[in-house]
Amino acid sequence: MAEDPKRTLKDASEKQQYKDAGKPLPERRVKTERQRDAQLVLENLHEHRVLYYPGARQEWEPLRRLTHLCDTFIFCDWNVAAESVTGDFGLAGVVTDFIIPLCKEDVAYLTDLGPLPHSIREGVRDLAGAHVEPSWGKYAQLTRTVGDVTRKLHFFYLAMDGIAAYFNLFAPHKMASRVLCMKFGMDPNGRQFGDWAGGLLGRIIDGVKVSPEQTIGVGGPGANWPYPTLWQQFPGWPGSPNAYARENFEAGQIQPAPLGCAPRRVIVRRGLLTSENVGDCDAIVLTLKEYKQHLASWPAHLRIFLLVPSDHEGQLPHQIGRASCRERV
Repeated sequence: MAEDPKRTLKDASEKQQYKDAGKPLPERRVKTERQRDAQLVLENLHEHRVLYYPGARQEWEPLRRLTHLCDTFIFCDWNVAAESVTGDFGLAGVVTDFIIPLCKEDVAYLTDLGPLPHSIREGVRDLAGAHVEPSWGKYAQLTRTVGDVTRKLHFFYLAMDGIAAYFNLFAPHKMASRVLCMKFGMDPNGRQFGDWAGGLLGRIIDGVKVSPEQTIGVGGPGANWPYPTLWQQFPGWPGSPNAYARENFEAGQIQPAPLGCAPRRVIVRRGLLTSENVGDCDAIVLTLKEYKQHLASWPAHLRIFLLVPSDHEGQLPHQIGRASCRERV
């Protein structure tokens, strides 16, 4: 009897399915490992320098402007759809190595109102209502490149209430985010974030007794927030937000200590730097004019960084061999 071609094709197809059964395993293992990596970052948040951005919407500017301060970026907004956070941030010098969805079970603890003080818990219920439960979360690893400096970054996007999430992320570690971005402060819910004394977020930070080093917002810090010092402006960032430093902030605190080394000593000097007044600094930042004025007398141990206009490429003198150039942006 002649073989039935349909039967033969079906048998061959079934055999191939058995052969292919193991193909998804490596991909599933990679995804599982990356989800585990995400949990380790959150569980050991005290080992990281964190920017926290509640009400972030789809504004990615911190990923290119603040990577010298932070290695972990946590964006939080319940109004953003998961499909709109793809890892394509459209930022020069920022590359997404991968982005994965997080299991609801892995981030559900961040919305748990149980650990919150009673008055905060009730305030979150009034504010968040049905939005307390997370609808999704994502984790990405990014590479940020500036000149010859490359940094690896952790990025989280959490679709949940930003106040309960702040408590559950930072209070267990008795820490604060290094930078708190509240650029959305004109939002109707902004009072709960922008009012230090009466707002929920300010009361949490006050209760934990550890404050962010800087807050970022439009038009100055919120009412009663102890961040009186204008620290940095961000021209070109839509809305023109500013960074404000807390009352007891010192310039040296802003510099992360190199791993395994003593903390870096930072000197902020107003006026012209000369070869005589740089003291025992390890590195200085100069304009090209300042550098050339004392070309032969800069101390030999100094590492010198030059700020030069981008249109000077190829026009710099040969004598700057021991200095590193950075474009002025």
